[in-house]
Amino acid sequence: MPNSEFLQEHLSHVLTKDGYIKVNSKLEVRGQENHYALGDVADVGEGKLGYLAQQQGVYLAKTIIKSFAGRSNKAYKRNPFMALIPIGQDRGVVQLPFAVTTMKLLVNLKQKDLFINKIYKSFGVR
Repeated sequence: MPNSEFLQEHLSHVLTKDGYIKVNSKLEVRGQENHYALGDVADVGEGKLGYLAQQQGVYLAKTIIKSFAGRSNKAYKRNPFMALIPIGQDRGVVQLPFAVTTMKLLVNLKQKDLFINKIYKSFGVR
């Protein structure tokens, strides 16, 4: 469930019946000028996963920078749902847009460090 209760009093018109913030194709909050939403609380139409929120953030940063320059950005390209779920030291499940598998090659992509180093690198920590 999205954590959007604090919006109920003054911005209930921007929420879906499930509590997600309504956004358009450029992640702009519907009915609110110069407001944007992304990640788990936004009704983006894709999975609620950290790497997708990060992609939304990169897209949104570029969109805002372009808007200051008076240029428009293309619509956000939504991603199909995919997940890599390690289970223990040597097993896991991978959900792709077209199949679910336990293929070791794919499971090992995340199992090494759960993508922690990838996240650190993206934030400039390592």
